[in-house]
Formats: sequence, structure tokens, C-alpha cells
Amino acid sequence: MTTHPETEADAQDGAEEAPQETKQKRSFGRIVAEYALTLFIALIISMLIKTVVQPFYIPSSSMVPTLQVKDQILVSRLSPEYIKLQRGDVVVFEDPDDWLEGVPVSHSFGARLAKLLSYVGPVIDPSNPHLVKRLIGLPGDHVVCRERGAELEVNGVVVHEPYINPDGSACARPFDVVVPADHLWVMGDNRYGSADSSYHYAQDPREAARHAFVPIGKVSGRAELVMWPISNWRLLNQGREAFVGVPNRG
Repeated sequence: MTTHPETEADAQDGAEEAPQETKQKRSFGRIVAEYALTLFIALIISMLIKTVVQPFYIPSSSMVPTLQVKDQILVSRLSPEYIKLQRGDVVVFEDPDDWLEGVPVSHSFGARLAKLLSYVGPVIDPSNPHLVKRLIGLPGDHVVCRERGAELEVNGVVVHEPYINPDGSACARPFDVVVPADHLWVMGDNRYGSADSSYHYAQDPREAARHAFVPIGKVSGRAELVMWPISNWRLLNQGREAFVGVPNRG
């Protein structure tokens, strides 16, 4: 039996093309698998990073001059569970009792996307109701401001605070409190422009334990540094020095 030359050539070409097509499919499948594995590893790393540190955005002037509006800070999430909080630390915490009442929350596409990404990585969630203040009183501490314009006292020791806004003073309003167990007393560095523990205490001293103190369980972490903008970059651990001479009572 005689085979036509063209038919034989076509058969040979088909035999050569079939392995090449299979090779291309395998190559494409390998590329997809590699991308999927890379994405999975990146998500795992991102989630692990988020368990240690997380960025937050500063929306107000309550911590001026230490923190400016629109600063982005990096917060250690190891506090307070694994790293002991100290007086003078800048802490980030969940809204303890409607302190952010009336603050609008963005529902734009960008805000929703940021919220989604924040679940898997160190992305700022703009709708997250958190606040940032200076830790002044630990559980058991006796914290006093004798009058407007006076200096702060903790456990009988006058505290000289170099970080507060020089346009004001340490005490915007008088108070005399003992911090309950498992709670903190916090104040903004911009004392005359911060809805902090002293502000909420002044609204109703009889309900201070409920409104003015922050439960330790609400603390998300300790602010370690300003990471953006670069011109504002600095560490945030200098505040503890102001409390070196304060004795413990808790």
C-alpha cells in the first residue's frame, strides 16, 4: 500500500504538535500554581505581621504636638498581653463608651476595600472606631489635677510633662480619681482639645468608673513610631521618662 507524501507529512506534523501543545498547557498550569502559592504565602505572612504590628491613622488634633492630623503610626499589638504597659506610653484602644459618638464613618468604595484588606494584612481600616491617647494612670494610681492650669500629680508626685501642647497646660479641668482595677486613665497631649478621661469625668463624675476609664481589655496596642509622613518619622517611647519618680500603688 502506497501512502501519499503530503498525507504522511501531515501525520508527522500532527505528531510533533501534540506534545508541544501538551507542554504549553503544563507550563501554563505550572505558572498558575506558582502564582497561587506565592499569593497564599504572602497572605499568611501578612496575617502573621498583623498579629504583631498594625498601622493606624490619626484623624484629630487631640495628640498635638506629638501626633499631627493625618499621621500614620505603627502599633505593637503585643501590648498589653505580652508587653507590660507603662505610664507615658501612647496607646491605641477601642472606643470604651461612645467616646466617638457623632464621628462620621466613610462608606465609600475605597473605605470598604480598605476594611476588606485590613482583615488579611496590615492595612488601615478607616471605619475602625479606635482612639489614641497618652497612658497616665495604671490600676490603683491616684491621679489629680487640683485646678485648671495646674500640673498633673500621680501618687502624690508632680509630673512634669514635656510632650504636652505648649499652648495649653497639663490640666484643662480639675479631677481627683483613683484608677479602678483592670482600667486605665488616659489623656491627650493637647489637653484643651482632647475628649479624654478627664473630659468624660467632667461630664458626670458620679459615672466616672463607667465613662472616664478605659478597660485594659479594650487596648489594641502601644504606638511605637510615626511611620508616615517621612518628615514626621520618630519613635514614641520618650513619654515614660516623665513618670520615673512616680511610685506604684496598684
